[in-house]
Amino acid sequence: MKYVDKVYGEFEFNEDIILKILNCKSILRLKKIEQMGLPPKLHYNLGFSRFEHTLGVLCLCYKFNLSLEHKIAAIFHDLAHTAFSHVYDYLVKNYEENFHDNNLKILLDNDKEIKSILKEYNIDIKQFYNIEDKFEIIKRKDRFLNFDRFDYTLREFFYLKKDLNKINMFLENIFLKDDCIIFKTYGLAKKFKEIYIYFSQNHWGDANHKTRYSIFVDSLKKALDLNLITFDDFYKTDDYILDILYSSNNKYILEKLKQLETGNFKLREIKAKNRVLDIKYISKDKIISIL
Repeated sequence: MKYVDKVYGEFEFNEDIILKILNCKSILRLKKIEQMGLPPKLHYNLGFSRFEHTLGVLCLCYKFNLSLEHKIAAIFHDLAHTAFSHVYDYLVKNYEENFHDNNLKILLDNDKEIKSILKEYNIDIKQFYNIEDKFEIIKRKDRFLNFDRFDYTLREFFYLKKDLNKINMFLENIFLKDDCIIFKTYGLAKKFKEIYIYFSQNHWGDANHKTRYSIFVDSLKKALDLNLITFDDFYKTDDYILDILYSSNNKYILEKLKQLETGNFKLREIKAKNRVLDIKYISKDKIISIL
């Protein structure tokens, strides 16, 4: 299968097991889950799906010739995301935003399609229960740079700036060591960290973003209280729940959605995950961190 990624270019996914997993219902569902949590009309950034991000992480595995197991881990790393991604964490007051990571084992164990494919190729499903422990280059708990963080940072940068020259400069000047992405120069490491900090302060962690999440959660809570939706519905798609909200004819729910569409709301003080990244570069054969 030939895949052309907007950020990384053309790759050939040629293993049968990879193609089969990519066509699993639970993986294809990620096409209908927004990476930023809310659809563009309720947010303020251009959006892309969890599926596109997942394929981006997979492309990095191919770029660095990683193992088949790493490629599978890349596909699974966001499998547990609910509708609206980290909005769900706000809904259940999980401000460390790790609900999805903690729930991956349950989803894998209950996915008959995925379990059947892995069994066919004699691959142990248990190694993917906690990707942050087994495959740190894909996703990790500490502050170092991995494929997940690298991709969503560059992908959002692409959607905002369309600057492939700068993106290619990053791609051409990194290497892997001890399950971490290392930059070949201080200048590029510093520039990448500046981009990450900008997004962390102005997109993922700014008051507008957090307030929008909070307002949308208000509408979700009302829909749950009215039994219009259930918590099980969050394992469907963004559109499934949005259609219910917009067709609810509930004044409170529709007013919250209108606030998000128009941007007519007051900012709220909201607790959220503090995203910090420790970037590493090499200088005179020494690996150095930019703290």
